[in-house]
Amino acid sequence: MYLGRVMGVNLRVHYLFLLPLLVWAATGHLLPGTMAFLSVVVHEFGHLTVAKQLGFTPKEVQLLPFGGVASLQENLGLDPAAEMRIALAGPWTSLLLIGAGVLLRSLFPTQALFDLFLQMNITLVLFNLLPALPLDGGRIYRAYLVAEQGFKAGTIRAVRASRVCSLVFFLVGVTLMLASPLALNLVIIAGFLYFSSRRILAESSLQLLAYLSSKQRELAKSGTMATAILAVAFDCEAGDLLEYFVPKKYHLIYVLGAAGQVVGMVSEEQVLQAIFEQGLGVRLERLLK
Repeated sequence: MYLGRVMGVNLRVHYLFLLPLLVWAATGHLLPGTMAFLSVVVHEFGHLTVAKQLGFTPKEVQLLPFGGVASLQENLGLDPAAEMRIALAGPWTSLLLIGAGVLLRSLFPTQALFDLFLQMNITLVLFNLLPALPLDGGRIYRAYLVAEQGFKAGTIRAVRASRVCSLVFFLVGVTLMLASPLALNLVIIAGFLYFSSRRILAESSLQLLAYLSSKQRELAKSGTMATAILAVAFDCEAGDLLEYFVPKKYHLIYVLGAAGQVVGMVSEEQVLQAIFEQGLGVRLERLLK
């Protein structure tokens, strides 16, 4: 649901976010609910502020039942250094908000409301630092993996960590539901993390191909680019190489024969062209002909 524009950014609320709002209103907790709403908004705009400083284009902020998602026009996963800085901006913003709350403690009408403010924001920081996509901790973990292993391989490992977190939330939620119906929230969080990470993995190949296909323009603009060299067997499929392509580098691939000897070399551009024309399953030996 579209709410309007804040600082030039579209602000939307997922329809599931209306459920806790209705519960807060019905139980007389609308003020704490509004405080939680604003805390999440400030957290997400912390991401966007740093993103704008780094030259990225903010798209929108969507509020979810357990947090929010700040979206950009660009794909951050392909720039691990930027993704890490922008992901860290959210928790840091929440910590600054906690510090401001402590300094302005006298402005809170009751001690209980102040304690709830601290609890909300501390929970927001800790929850977002979990190594699960699309949370901040998951993006930080993926950024580290992408820089070391490449976009596809790093995303796969980050998604695996997300599924482990999802499984833990699910098992704990199902166990505690016997004692409290509120534990259903943990099961819902488990489903949110699982399906979100699944969507990120499904989109990763298309995002990588789009980025790699535009790298020629980036190379022409800058004039130079660092290279990465890969050595692979002649019967390797071109699609398998995508796991090892690292952002911000141009790849040269040495093709090895059955005895381990170098039988030829292909460029990243040749691999991409072959994928677009013949599919992910084309073998490198065909690119040498």
